[in-house]
Amino acid sequence: MSREKTYDAIVVGSGFGGSMVARQLVEAGWAVLMLERGSWVQRGPANWSMRGSIDLTPHYDKSSPIRVEKGGNKKTMGFYSAVGGPSVFYGGVSFRFREADFHPPKEIVEDSGAEWPFGYETLEPFYSEAEAILGVSGEAGTDPTEPFRSRPFPQNPAPLAGISQKVRAAAESLGLHPFSLPLAINYEDRRRKTCVHCTTCDTFACAIGAKNDLATVLLPELQRKGLTVIPDTVVTRLVKEGKRVTGVECVSKTSGEKQTYRAG
Repeated sequence: MSREKTYDAIVVGSGFGGSMVARQLVEAGWAVLMLERGSWVQRGPANWSMRGSIDLTPHYDKSSPIRVEKGGNKKTMGFYSAVGGPSVFYGGVSFRFREADFHPPKEIVEDSGAEWPFGYETLEPFYSEAEAILGVSGEAGTDPTEPFRSRPFPQNPAPLAGISQKVRAAAESLGLHPFSLPLAINYEDRRRKTCVHCTTCDTFACAIGAKNDLATVLLPELQRKGLTVIPDTVVTRLVKEGKRVTGVECVSKTSGEKQTYRAG
């Protein structure tokens, strides 16, 4: 059965791009629908097992495999399919581009036209805003390649383990400049679970919700402000009126029901 409901805006996908767009619209008072082909990732002790790694979970979608033409150790690869997108399974490392990244060398650009239309200074305020949303920890001024920043990190870095302290001291004795990685992981906010240093960050969902992924720190807050999130839903067609997209047709992966949603 098909049904229609109208929103001010429809966002397809709940990864970094979709979630940040939804945030701006919800904060502006819009009625926003977010459609996500994946489901919410359950949190608990099972996330600590080896089968909690992304490519061993149902959230690694192989239904439309991507062919690997060069590099890698597999001929095909799947993609992340979960509310919050890759943020749920990434390791939390949150580097900024450097100023030089906006001026690629000629041998990379060649005739591709792949050039930034602006420099780092244009994006810097948005980097600061994103770091605040994600609660990124770090220590400004310790990374010799760090670009200019207008704000300090929202959190201090976690204390180094004993072995890491020895590595840092050895590196410094050689004239090197070790620094703590900028991490979107909760170390200081006692209002929620803080990191227990379990080492299952990269490729695992955080069992206790201490990683500051979108499904933990952003989407629930937006839901409280009116965002509608419908998981397990695949968009099959964009509905157009003239040159303008006015809606989407989709199908539920759980019930098979077809639905139409409109925006505007």
